[in-house]
Parts: sequence; structure tokens; C-alpha cells
Amino acid sequence: MKPHFGSQHSAPASRPAPGPLRTRARLVAAGAILAAGLTIMVPAAAGPVNVNAADARTLQKELVGIGPAKAQAIVAAREKNGPFKSLEDIARVKGVGKKLVDRNRGNLRLDGKGQAGAAAAASGTTAGGAAPSGAISH
Repeated sequence: MKPHFGSQHSAPASRPAPGPLRTRARLVAAGAILAAGLTIMVPAAAGPVNVNAADARTLQKELVGIGPAKAQAIVAAREKNGPFKSLEDIARVKGVGKKLVDRNRGNLRLDGKGQAGAAAAASGTTAGGAAPSGAISH
């Protein structure tokens, strides 16, 4: 026989089973927490961004690896120097660099019409970022 602690007349301490509403609320809360965690862990698919027209918030939202400071630096460089003519111009922005441009190459637009690769070709650069031999880079 197990030793009994406390009064012999006390009922065993137990918690009543949660009702259906309480259980449902817990499931909804758990689902919300899970969804928030997945949102943080898996970045949303980035969309094409015209870096010559987008504001800092859009740049930050749509481009991978671009936070508030880098997005603001891109906007400031564009306002100071005029529109970007090539992807290399974007890579020269302090804090951005070639690796971030390469990482976002498929989503960078220099105008509203085509992909960054097409815009870069029109500006005299190749997709790799170098001007073809004999071509003049703008």
C-alpha cells in the first residue's frame, strides 16, 4: 500500500478535462504559432522589382538579403545619382555588393518591361556582369 500524505478525507488533486472550446482555442493558438514560425523560417517567394521605381519598403520585402538599411541605401543612391543603368551600378551601393545582386538577379528589373538580364544586355553588360569585349559599358 502506498503511503498517503495529507488528510485522509481530501480528494485527489486533479484538473478537469478541458472542454471543447478550450481545446479548440489551444489548437488555434498552436496553429498560429506554427504558421508564424514557418513564415520566419521560409522566406516568401520574391517578386520582380524595378529598382529604379521601388521604394525602400518594397525593396526590403521583395529582395532576399536586403534589410531596411540596404534598401534605404539603394533608394538614396538612386536619388543622388539618377536611375541605375546596370546591375553593376546596384552592386556598387555601399553594403549591397555583387553577391547580393547575383542572389537577386532573377528578380531585379531596371525598367518595368523586362528582366534584369535583358536590361543588363541592353546596357552593354552580360549576365555575368562584365561588358562583352568591344562593348562600351554605360
